[in-house]
Amino acid sequence: MCERPATLTIILSGGSSIEPWHKKFDQNHTKANLPFKAIVTDQNGQAKANVGVSITSDVTQDSGGHAHTNGRPNGKLVAGTSASTLGGIATITGITDSTGTFSFTFGAEEASGEHRLTATCAGCAAPANTTVNVLIPGLTLLGVEPGSYDLQGYKDWHPGNHYFSDAAIVKIINLAHAYSHDPAFNNQLLIINDSSLSRGGVLDLEQDWSYTPNGHEGHRMGIVVDINNYRDGPNASFRKLAADFDITARWEGPTPQHPNRKPHYHVLLLGEDR
Repeated sequence: MCERPATLTIILSGGSSIEPWHKKFDQNHTKANLPFKAIVTDQNGQAKANVGVSITSDVTQDSGGHAHTNGRPNGKLVAGTSASTLGGIATITGITDSTGTFSFTFGAEEASGEHRLTATCAGCAAPANTTVNVLIPGLTLLGVEPGSYDLQGYKDWHPGNHYFSDAAIVKIINLAHAYSHDPAFNNQLLIINDSSLSRGGVLDLEQDWSYTPNGHEGHRMGIVVDINNYRDGPNASFRKLAADFDITARWEGPTPQHPNRKPHYHVLLLGEDR
């Protein structure tokens, strides 16, 4: 009489959130990584060695503030608890060790989003699934406030572009209120353009999941915003008003490195450009 094959169980053990990769300051991808374990046991709960395991990473459509899909990276997976997932891919395979464990690392992409990890194995009754949220935590949407400021820059593919950290949102509201009530600015409203997406990370102007030649590297943590009042050149009065609130206002226009950049003020609300 033939013995029935053992039914195996696989589980995933690891973290649930990580900040998006910051390629500019982490070129080797050593910081935006989460270690995971896929653990296989038999029907008696005993570790099962030498079992083939497959791990796949996918990403939820429209998550992370990105309502565009083509070419979206799914995450970086590497076998082992490597310190870097720079060369990671979306699907990897391996074999469980003597403890029934296959160790691997999930690496975040530059774009925020909700990633789903799936683990399967030969002989397993069902796959194991878990979710990893790639995000800058704690960002808040700057709401519409008629008569106080003008929000611009909305795009269908980035439905929310006015998210700020708690400290930064206080700064931009205070600056906008002071600007609109200062006679030096002729009762104009502050024109607030891009800050960050709902979960931070790359704000990809060209929908290509990376920073473009036009910049926007600083728009990933909700602490930087573009102001569009001064298209013709810098304004000393505005720069002074910003400084009164301990805010750095840096006027930017086209350069050889950024030939298509529209003139604007790049405003560092907390003194950092990242």
